[in-house]
Amino acid sequence: MSLTRYSPHIAQAFRLPAQNPATLVRIAAPWFVLALGALFIKDAPFAAAGALSMVLMAVAFGGLGFFWQRFVGAGEAVPLTPGGKVIRFLLWIMAYQALQGLELFSALLLGLLFEGQENADVMIKVGQQLFQILIGCFFLILPHFALATSEEVRGNRLQEMVLAGGVAVGLGYVLSYLPFLALSEIARSGFASMPQDGVIEQASSAVSLIIHFLSVLIATGYFALTWMDLRATAPRLGPQAAAPVEDSEPAKEKRTTRLNRGSKAKR
Repeated sequence: MSLTRYSPHIAQAFRLPAQNPATLVRIAAPWFVLALGALFIKDAPFAAAGALSMVLMAVAFGGLGFFWQRFVGAGEAVPLTPGGKVIRFLLWIMAYQALQGLELFSALLLGLLFEGQENADVMIKVGQQLFQILIGCFFLILPHFALATSEEVRGNRLQEMVLAGGVAVGLGYVLSYLPFLALSEIARSGFASMPQDGVIEQASSAVSLIIHFLSVLIATGYFALTWMDLRATAPRLGPQAAAPVEDSEPAKEKRTTRLNRGSKAKR
């Protein structure tokens, strides 16, 4: 199968926010405000400011991703109890932070590997993109928490979809992120050329936050669309149910049929 078979989902992930602006504002606005608050709390003059900022930022991006995936995947039509939704939301946040930590670890490892070499930044970014291609299929756990039925959560359906999607899912993830990577580099270069002061640093952080927010919006939409595709097409694991074996002997005739045939033969 083609490695670019999920490319149509990337285009759809970009179209959905433009096609549903009211829903986008309703879902994204409160979480974006929370993320901005977390950004400014980070520099507050109290001991736990950094930790509180990290927690609020995780909740903000978790809220954006979780509820956007529920809209993309089912228009919030999947019935969940309030308690069940909270549990899934918390699991979504923990899974997303774990995956982000895995990506960060790869960047740190590549930084040590290419330290002191010419064009080290470029090689680190290329290496990180290759790593994202390899692990991208594991991001399917996010829409699984957001959209799967209780039976699918308890079963092995996620394993089936990860195996069926393979590196093609990760390639789509990298392609959906490339425009935001380019925007981040342009913004970083632009702010680096300005005189550095507190205002410029805050503006740079705010622009980076906006770009990251948009990238998460598109990526989570892409994974929701890909998960729905694989939900319908991924093969089942394990032996398939055997087809019923046809009887080798013809069915016995009814007693009345045999009696009628015998009476006709006597005539």
